[in-house]
Amino acid sequence: MSNSFMPTVDDFIAGQPAGSQSRLRGLRKLILDAAPHVGESIKYGIPFYTYHGLLCYLNPKKDYVDFGFCQGVQLSDEAGLLYGDNKEIRKVKVTQLDSPLVQSLRQLVQEALLVNEERKKKRGAGSGK
Repeated sequence: MSNSFMPTVDDFIAGQPAGSQSRLRGLRKLILDAAPHVGESIKYGIPFYTYHGLLCYLNPKKDYVDFGFCQGVQLSDEAGLLYGDNKEIRKVKVTQLDSPLVQSLRQLVQEALLVNEERKKKRGAGSGK
């Protein structure tokens, strides 16, 4: 068995430039406040949040953070924040966290939770579980 170090999200954030740290901490708090029951870990080298499967992730870039929703194509996106052309994933480019954006992101997180719950129900019904 390997004794390799498994970084935590705290470790990840601490290793980022100051501007990214602030955005990452704010987004992490938003996610955990909106959905305190989600799992949190480093996957593919970045913070991922799980709830009945992959929910969302935080991918820091030089001047912003991509806040990705793993089933983003299924979100209503009433505020028009989501972008991307991946089959499932949609992202929000976060440069700063102001109150209107925080409220819109919280709504997206809550909708993403519901999408994952529904996906779990459909998978369970289809497989006899």
